[in-house]
Amino acid sequence: ARLLQATGIGGFTLRVPLRKRFSVSVVFGLVAPTTSKLVGPAEELWRYDDTFDPSNPWAQRAVTSMCDDLPPELRVVSTTCWVQRLRNFLVEEKDERFPSRTFEADIARWAEADPIYATGYLWIVDSAVKACRLIYTVDVASDSLAQTILDYKAVWDNFVADRNANATFNANGAWHSASVWVRAEATIAIVESTGLTIGLSVGFGGLGMLIFTADPWLSLLVMCVVIGTVCGLAFFMVAVMDWGIGPIEVIALVVFVGYAVTFALHIAHDFATIADDDPLLFEMEATARRRSAERKERRKSRRQGLAEPPKAIADAEGAGDCAESKMEAPSAPPAAPAGLATPEAPLK
Repeated sequence: ARLLQATGIGGFTLRVPLRKRFSVSVVFGLVAPTTSKLVGPAEELWRYDDTFDPSNPWAQRAVTSMCDDLPPELRVVSTTCWVQRLRNFLVEEKDERFPSRTFEADIARWAEADPIYATGYLWIVDSAVKACRLIYTVDVASDSLAQTILDYKAVWDNFVADRNANATFNANGAWHSASVWVRAEATIAIVESTGLTIGLSVGFGGLGMLIFTADPWLSLLVMCVVIGTVCGLAFFMVAVMDWGIGPIEVIALVVFVGYAVTFALHIAHDFATIADDDPLLFEMEATARRRSAERKERRKSRRQGLAEPPKAIADAEGAGDCAESKMEAPSAPPAAPAGLATPEAPLK
């Protein structure tokens, strides 16, 4: 109840728990490369913007405008704006003017009084401020859907573009960044490319099958098997497990396309190339028939409760009886010595 009654900058009602919120940074004075090398390390990760000059009073006003009068659609809960602290230091503590006309000297004095903000949010080179950043904590869940995050990012795009349009040329190159933007853009890119990737994999698998077997119907059957496997896996992820389609799920789908194509390709290739009179084929068929008959015999024996011995056991017993009948009969016992009692001649 306390969370629902709290409000953010602009009067909106907070609705996201603190642990799920994330931060957005607005940067002045840094230029990021617009392109990157496909292979090898990047030549330049970032550089200072030579046009950024915070000593200009109009540039200080432009930086301050990024922290004042924030629209409610940004859903900003709190801000970390070093320029506001500098303004409070000069106006309230020193009773001086802001924007500053002696910016570097005032920054040096303020840095001594507030070193955490001065060193944590400013890039100072040779006593000159070369770049800076502002941080905003927003009431948006970091685990929201990727498209929801990108829609919210568009709000920041419009806000920063509007403030840059009204700023002087010394401070009109601001841009915003957040780690959540990167994740959302990567997720959207991966999901959008999934269909194309799976289509290419299935298509090339069918083409390879057609080349090796020269049988279009067999190739079509393999493609249907692969598509059925991928659809079954997607159904298991989305319907059974109730997973959202993200990078891990997409990678799993693409990987299983390769497995499905591999097994189907081997089986279809063997089916297409084996000869009708192949001895190995007949041997395998005979083995399969024998094992099937044995399984049926075992099931029949279990159903009958072993009332009648299985055929294999009966054959074994018959063979044993024949072997016993062929054994030689024992010879007659030798005659007893004179005077000894025998069953035929009792002792007199």
